[in-house]
Amino acid sequence: MPWTQEGSFSSANIELKDVLKPLTVTDQEANRPKCLRGTRVDLLQQIRIWAQRADSPNVFLLTGGAGTGKSTVARTIAEEFQAQKSLGCYIFFERGKTDSMSITNTVIKTIAYHLACHNSAIAELLSNVIKDDHELSFPSTNILFDRLLHDPLHSVSNSHESEPILVVLDALDECGSTHDQEKLAYLLKDNIPTLPSNFRFIVTSRPEEGVTPLLSYVSLQPRVCEHVKLNHLLDNNRKEVVYYVRHELERLRREKRIIVKGSWEWDENIDKLGDAAQGLFIWAATAINFVNGARAGRFDRLRRLVNDTRGIGMNLDMLYAAVLENCIDWEDDEMKEVFSSVFSLILFGKTPLSDTDIDEILDYEEGTTSDVLSGLHSLVAFEAGQPIRIHHTSLYDYLTSTRCDGSWFIDADVKKNKIVSRCFGLMRDQLRFNICGLETSFKFNRDVPDLEKRVDKRIHPGLLYACRYWAPHLQDVLYSDKLLSDLDDFAYNQLLYWLEVLSLTGALYECFELSLDKAIGWVKELVQVPNLILEQNKETHTPSELLSFLEDARHHLFEFIQPISESTPHLYMTFLPLKGSESDVARHYSRNMKEPTRIDYIGDKSTLDCITQINVGSDVFSISLFSYGDRVLSGSHSGVYVWDVDSGNLIRGPFGGDASVSFSYFGSSIIIVDRDGVVNEWDAYTGERTHGLPMSNVKNITSIAVEPLKYYATGSKDGAIQLWDLWERITVGDPLKGHSGEVLVLSFGDDGQHLASGSEDKSVIIWNVWKQKKKYAALKGHSGPVTSIAFTSSSQKLVSGSLDGTICLWKVSTGEKLLVFSDNGMGGIHSIASFEFEDRYILSGSEDGIIRLWDTEYREVPLKKFIGHTGKVICLSAAFEDRGRRFASGSSDGTIRVWDVERDHTIVDGDICAIAVSSDGEYLVSGSDNGTVSIWRIVTGEQVKVCYSPDGNKIVSGSDDETIRIWDASNATLLLILQGHTDWIYFVTYSYDGLHILSGSGDGTLRVWDAKNGKQIQEPIKEYGDDMRLICFSPDNAYFVSGSWDKTILNTSNSHQHLSMD
Repeated sequence: MPWTQEGSFSSANIELKDVLKPLTVTDQEANRPKCLRGTRVDLLQQIRIWAQRADSPNVFLLTGGAGTGKSTVARTIAEEFQAQKSLGCYIFFERGKTDSMSITNTVIKTIAYHLACHNSAIAELLSNVIKDDHELSFPSTNILFDRLLHDPLHSVSNSHESEPILVVLDALDECGSTHDQEKLAYLLKDNIPTLPSNFRFIVTSRPEEGVTPLLSYVSLQPRVCEHVKLNHLLDNNRKEVVYYVRHELERLRREKRIIVKGSWEWDENIDKLGDAAQGLFIWAATAINFVNGARAGRFDRLRRLVNDTRGIGMNLDMLYAAVLENCIDWEDDEMKEVFSSVFSLILFGKTPLSDTDIDEILDYEEGTTSDVLSGLHSLVAFEAGQPIRIHHTSLYDYLTSTRCDGSWFIDADVKKNKIVSRCFGLMRDQLRFNICGLETSFKFNRDVPDLEKRVDKRIHPGLLYACRYWAPHLQDVLYSDKLLSDLDDFAYNQLLYWLEVLSLTGALYECFELSLDKAIGWVKELVQVPNLILEQNKETHTPSELLSFLEDARHHLFEFIQPISESTPHLYMTFLPLKGSESDVARHYSRNMKEPTRIDYIGDKSTLDCITQINVGSDVFSISLFSYGDRVLSGSHSGVYVWDVDSGNLIRGPFGGDASVSFSYFGSSIIIVDRDGVVNEWDAYTGERTHGLPMSNVKNITSIAVEPLKYYATGSKDGAIQLWDLWERITVGDPLKGHSGEVLVLSFGDDGQHLASGSEDKSVIIWNVWKQKKKYAALKGHSGPVTSIAFTSSSQKLVSGSLDGTICLWKVSTGEKLLVFSDNGMGGIHSIASFEFEDRYILSGSEDGIIRLWDTEYREVPLKKFIGHTGKVICLSAAFEDRGRRFASGSSDGTIRVWDVERDHTIVDGDICAIAVSSDGEYLVSGSDNGTVSIWRIVTGEQVKVCYSPDGNKIVSGSDDETIRIWDASNATLLLILQGHTDWIYFVTYSYDGLHILSGSGDGTLRVWDAKNGKQIQEPIKEYGDDMRLICFSPDNAYFVSGSWDKTILNTSNSHQHLSMD
C-alpha cells in the first residue's frame, strides 16, 4: 500500500476535511514532551515489537495513574513512526476540550481523514462515500465505521505487506463523559480488531470507569489487546524520574539560567528533589517548569523547593499551591476574580480557547488574560493568540476540589452558571436578523463571494463560541430562575438568528439537533420535579410551554436542516411559510416578518412515518414500547436504556443486562432477564434496582420471554423450555420438552395462559402455561427456522415468522393455519409484533430492513411498508394509545425508530418518469418506468382506483370524492366526469368490449355507465351485501358479478339474481 507523509492537500482532501470535520491537532499537542534518551527503554522496545509482529493484536493499551508518563510514551512512539512515514493519526483528548458533540463518530471521521491524507486510494474511496451521502447521515456508529474505515482499509490493504500503520488515541479517559468513554471503549473492543492487521492502535488511559468494558474484555481475551499497567512506585520508574530531573536542571545550569550561589550541594540536592517526586513524572515536570518559569531568581525557587521537599514531596496539591502562591498577588481582590474567571473558561470551556477569545467572552480589556497567565507557564501551555491548555488534568482536580483551601479555589457550580449566563448574554446582545447582510435567497452560501469576510467581521469568536456551546454548558448546571428566563428569551427571540450563525459557519449539522436535545432534556427534568416552586414572571412562559416550543423547533426545523445549511435565507423563505400552519415556532417568528413569503397551497398530509430516530450505537436486539407510547425500552450490547419517544432523549440507563427487556404492566418497573439467568427489576423513574437474583442450573439460554405479571420463560439449545416465577425467582414445573432443535424465540399471550415457541427445527408449539403441557402437536408450516412469534391481543391468533421468508397465521384454539404472508425481496423474518387492543393488524421486520404492516383478515400482501432502517429489523414492539397506533423497531444498524402507523405514506412501484396535473387542478397522474399509471387526488393524497380500457387508450378512475373520471391514457387529459354515487368509489372496471363501465360504491349501489358519453344506462342496483370489494364483467359482456365481505355473490343480467355462499 503506497503510504506517504501527510502534507500535500488535494482538492479531494480539502473536500474531505470540510465534510468529515476532523479533530485538529495543534502545534502545542504535536510538541508535547517525549521520553528522554535512556528512559522507558524496555517499555518502548515492547511497543516496537508489538507493532512489528504480524500476529500481535491491533490494540496496545497503556494504563496508569495521573502523572505516570503515559502520554510521553505515546508521543515518543508517535514521533518514531512519523519519522518512518508510518503514523496514520494522532489524537490527544483533553477533558472538556474535544470540539465535538458526538465523540465516537468524530474519532472515526478524524482517523479516516488523516489516513486519506496519507493514501490516495483511501482518499478516493472516501470521496465516493461522500458523493453518495454528502452529510454522512448514517444512522449508527457501526455503519459509519464500516463505510469510513472498515471497507476502505480492507479495499486497499495488501495481505503481503506487513508495514504497520500506527494510530494513537492518547488519554481516552479525558474524551468526555463516562458514557462517551464507554462508547469509544466498545469501538476499540468490537470494531478495531476487524480492521486489517497492520493497522495498529495505541491507547492510553487512566483505569477509569468508562474504560472498564475494554479492561474487562482484555482480562478475558488477552489476544484482542496487549495491556501494560504503569506503576510509579516501582524502583525503575523512580530512578527514571530522578534521571529526568537531573537532566533538565543540568541543562538549565549549562544555559546559565540557574546560577548556583555559595557552597550549595548541587548533586545531593538535585537527587533530593528527584526522590521527592517518587516516580511521578508530572510532579517532576511541574517543579522544573516552576523553577524555569521565573524571569529572575530561578536558583532561589529551586532552593525553596528542595528545602520544602518534606512538605510537598509526592504531593501535587502542595506543589501546585507553592507555584500559585508565588506567581500572583492574592491580596488584590480584582486579580483573584480575574484569575478565577479566566481559569474557569480554561477548565470548563468546551474547546480550547486563546487569550483573546477569553478576553472577548468575558468582556475584558485586551491583554487581561495574557497578563494573568504570563507567570503561570509551569501550569499551562500558553502562547499569545493560541489555544491555552493546562499541562495536566490533575490541576483541574486540584483547583476545583475542596482540598484547595487557598485564594485560588474555583467553585465549579458557580462558575459554570456564570459561563452559560455569559453565553446567553452574548447571543442576546449580538445576534440579529440577517447578521451577514445577505442580499438574496437565490444563492447558496458557498456562492456568496465574500461570505468568509462577512463572517469574520460580523460573527466574532466569542459569539461563535456561545452559539456552538451554550447547550452543553446549560447541561452542566442545575436549575435557576435566571437561566430559565435566559433560555426562554433565547427560544422566543433569538432562536432563528442562532440558526443563521450555525448555517453561515457550517456548524448546523453538528450543533442544531444536539443543542436542542440538551435544552429539551434540561427543561424536561425541571418539569418533572414535583412541588417545584418557580418564580412568577409575566414576561416568560411556563416551563411546560417552553418545553413544547423547543420540541416543536426540534421536530419541524429538523425537516429543513438541509436547505437551511446550504442557503441561510431559506430559514425565512422556506421554513416559515411552509410550516406556518402546523409549527408554533414558525407561527411565532412569522409575526415578526414584514413581508413573509406566501404559499398558495401545500398538501395537508405528512409523508413521514418515522416519528423519532434514536442512535444506540450497537445492534438493538430487544425492545419494549410502553403502552402509552411515550417511552421505549431497549436492550443492546451497550446496556439497557429508557428513551423518550417524542424527543429521542435518554431518560434512564444503562441498567445493565443485555437480553430480554420489558416494562411492568403499569410501566413503573423495568424487567431485565439476561442470558446468564439473572432477573433484575429496576424502578423506571429512579433507575434504582429493586430486585435481583441469579438463577441456578441455567445453561445455554438461547431465548427469553417475559410475561410482566407472573412468569418468564427461557429456551435452551437442547430444545427445552423452563418456566420461572418472575417474583419468587423459582422454577415452575419441569422443563417443557417438544422441540428437537434450539429454541429461537418465545412469546406469551396476553391472556397469561398460552406460551408459544419457535425452533430451529422449523416448528411452532403452543403451550398451555397453566397445565404445563402442549396445547396440541407441533405446528408445521415453515421450511426454515422459526425466528419470531407474536400472539394477537386477544390471544386467539398466533403469527410466526421464519428465515424462509414467510409469515404464518395460526388459529390458537385449533392450530389451523389460516394464512401465509410473503413479499418479494423480503428475506428472512426476524421480528413480529401485534397491536394492543387490535387483533386485525400485525407487523413484521425482515432481513431487507423494511417493516411491513399486514391485514390478517384478507390480504396476503402488505398494506404498507415502513422504510428507513439500513440493517435487518431484529425486534418490534407496538402500542395503541390516544395519539394513534405507534410502534418501535430495533435494528442491526444500531438505531431505534419509532413510527406512526396512521400517517399516510403511499409506495409507488418503479421510478416515476412522468407526472401531469388534471385541467381542473384536482388530480395528479404519475407514470412509472414499469409501465404503470397512478392517479392521485391532490387534496387528500389518496391514490384512486383505476382500470384501463381494453384497447389501452383510456383509463377510468374512482375516488373518495364520489366521482368517476375517464382519462386519455397517452397524455393524462381528463375526458369525462361521471357523477351519481353518494359515497367513496370502491371499484371501477370496463366491460370486455369497452362500451360499458361498471362501478361499485360505499353507498351500497352498483351502476352501469355508457363509456362514450358517461351517462347511466339503468337504475342503480341495490341488492348486494355490505362492503362490496370485487366486481367483474363476464367475457360476453352479458353478465357481471360482485363479491362482498358478507359472503354474498351477486350475479346480474337484465333480471337480478344473487347466490349466498357459506
